[in-house]
Amino acid sequence: MRNKRIQLFLACIIGMFILINNIIISNATSKKKESSKKVVLNANLADSNYLKKVKKIFKNPNVEEIYVYDNTLLDNNSSYGVTYNLYTNKINKSGIIMQTVPVVLPKNVKIKSDSVGKNAIAKTSGSPGDKLSINRTNSISRSVTTTNSANIPVSNAAISIAVGYNVTLKDSLSITGSCTVPKKNNGKKVKTMSYNAYAIYQVKTFDLEYSNGINRKKVGSGTAKRAYGIKFQRKYTYK
Repeated sequence: MRNKRIQLFLACIIGMFILINNIIISNATSKKKESSKKVVLNANLADSNYLKKVKKIFKNPNVEEIYVYDNTLLDNNSSYGVTYNLYTNKINKSGIIMQTVPVVLPKNVKIKSDSVGKNAIAKTSGSPGDKLSINRTNSISRSVTTTNSANIPVSNAAISIAVGYNVTLKDSLSITGSCTVPKKNNGKKVKTMSYNAYAIYQVKTFDLEYSNGINRKKVGSGTAKRAYGIKFQRKYTYK
């Protein structure tokens, strides 16, 4: 009787071990499959040769998104080319902002998480067997948004110095990619597939500080964005 109890106890322990092990393996497989849907790639977006890498990655039917980053674009901090005038809030050759008080200036610049544009900058779609391709060059404007409770505006020149690049310029992105619409995806029959490209933006935030030469206070905040990457995405509809 005692031996039977021991055998039953051991059988329960072994059964629980097998169950837990299967759960761990299942979760690991699920996470691996989930992570394989997104691939990150570093490339020179001015060189269309990165298309070969994109095509190769998209041969994997599980991949739905490719994020292509070009960090060299962040190093392109073109000269502001602004001459200094004491009363127009512009910049002198040394990059020093010279303004009469009271004045509002950006402070406490921080780099935040990247953002992806809501609207596609290039897109196409097709049916099984169609070869979809995107091949174009877009000039993406840098952007600045601010909220300012003071009656004194903050200049783009001042923001440019604070964030480290000219916020009035554009960045050129070579948007190149191609893939073939499969007949099936994950065991399902494909009806259509869309192939879209979205701009990826570096995001910097800052505070706006008012100063009258004696006192200072925060009067608002702002956000500056510049494109330095492309998100390729494919989506399916099924029969």
